[in-house]
Amino acid sequence: MATPFFSIIVTVYNRPQEIWRCVQSCITQSFQDFELIVVDDCSTDNTLQVLGQFDDPRLKIIRHPCNRGIGAARNTGDDAACGTWFVRIDSDHALLPGALETLHKLCLALPDEIAVVGARYQWESGAVTPRILPESDLDYVGRIRWAEAEGGYDNLSCTRRAVFEQVRWVECMDPNGLFQLDQAKLFRARIIPNILALEYTPCTSILRSPAPQRWESRRQRAPAQADYYDRMLQEHGSALIADGPFQYRRACLWAAFFSFLAGRRRNGIVHIFRYLRPAPFSLSGWSLLFAGLFGPSAMKVGYIVRDRLGAAVKDHEL
Repeated sequence: MATPFFSIIVTVYNRPQEIWRCVQSCITQSFQDFELIVVDDCSTDNTLQVLGQFDDPRLKIIRHPCNRGIGAARNTGDDAACGTWFVRIDSDHALLPGALETLHKLCLALPDEIAVVGARYQWESGAVTPRILPESDLDYVGRIRWAEAEGGYDNLSCTRRAVFEQVRWVECMDPNGLFQLDQAKLFRARIIPNILALEYTPCTSILRSPAPQRWESRRQRAPAQADYYDRMLQEHGSALIADGPFQYRRACLWAAFFSFLAGRRRNGIVHIFRYLRPAPFSLSGWSLLFAGLFGPSAMKVGYIVRDRLGAAVKDHEL
């Protein structure tokens, strides 16, 4: 096929029902000049068989021979994409009718300096993200300040291919924050008010699994996630201190958590004291410090006990 206007890139692991809904929402769009790339990160269920039910020449399925995580899967999809603009959705998302048509009209009218468009999601609960819309296009500092007020990064992303020629996903399980900071350093973004996609929480989500299972997932990915937060703080720490102090403290807390869990006690201590410096009476910070000093077993006990008590950490649940 000729170079498509859009490359829709989806990554999936063990979500047969969700990927069927996601792909169906893409191939039934009124705007048809796109390719759809699905990267299966070595699913162990019938996800690949579900994908095989679609007979559409625009659909390209790539399968990893082993599970490598969402960051690696996204890089694989980006490398295979041919479109002028990349639309990224996860397997538990679905495009609303007319979404691509809306994005196409907008992209044609954008000035060259805008390389990223963000649209809104509606969740199963009825909530809409992002909740707060920026008043103008976003540069690096603007992006940090907006995320500080908004509190998250959830938006449907439509991005010029030039972005992915300069910015890569870190190959870990949760690469969004660092990628968007790296991206914002180089490219300007526009967030639009349109709700163009639905977001679901699948039954296979780690967020719905029991605390011991969530703990095991975090333990396995601890070294990679510790490296991830080390890099975020090294490359963006000064900017976050100046314009995103809540994001900075959250990154320090996660860096400490994963450093302790990976056996990097010295790094964990450094990060937790950075977290505690502006809030020396934080119960979360001191609890993590003492548990981290006693080792992963003590951290696991604290994690599961707190989960059973229904406690919540304001900076996002560890």
